[in-house]
Amino acid sequence: MSTLIPDRDVTPRPARGGRPDVRFVYWIFPGFYAAFGVIICLLTRVTPPPRPDVSTAQKVEFFAQHHTTIQIGFCLLLVLLGGAAITNGLVAYHMTRMSVGSVFAYGYIGGMAVGALPGFLLVAACFLTATFRPDRDPELVGLLYDLGMLSYNGSLGCFSAAYLVLAIAILYDRNNIFPK
Repeated sequence: MSTLIPDRDVTPRPARGGRPDVRFVYWIFPGFYAAFGVIICLLTRVTPPPRPDVSTAQKVEFFAQHHTTIQIGFCLLLVLLGGAAITNGLVAYHMTRMSVGSVFAYGYIGGMAVGALPGFLLVAACFLTATFRPDRDPELVGLLYDLGMLSYNGSLGCFSAAYLVLAIAILYDRNNIFPK
């Protein structure tokens, strides 16, 4: 009789939808990135980046005109920054389940971490420094503007490299953890 019935896996499967803690962490993902998009694009005004060829007077005017939204945006970003760690950790966890090994997960986390330091924390420090003390020397405000924008735009390559590592890992994966 056993030769007629193929071997089947009779282990019980988890309930559809997963565990509540995994679902909670999963929903942090869209919530964090929705808030992140509003903060970066509408409040702090670093994406799309302002023109690089503005004069010092125009940089001072930029901070004077948007000082309240920049302060609110970066303060919210610093409060919500833990969401980035959770979402990146969730992606890295699933990458370690792939057939390609954990090297790709480390590459992804490395790219995201290297991009986050100059890309968000340094621009936040520069922009907040410029907005919390509007009586600074205009040349110093111009320097803070340039340093913040250079660090933000320069870090985008790190994020691109991290997403390229993720894409290559997905293409080479045989376990189909992420859809192709």
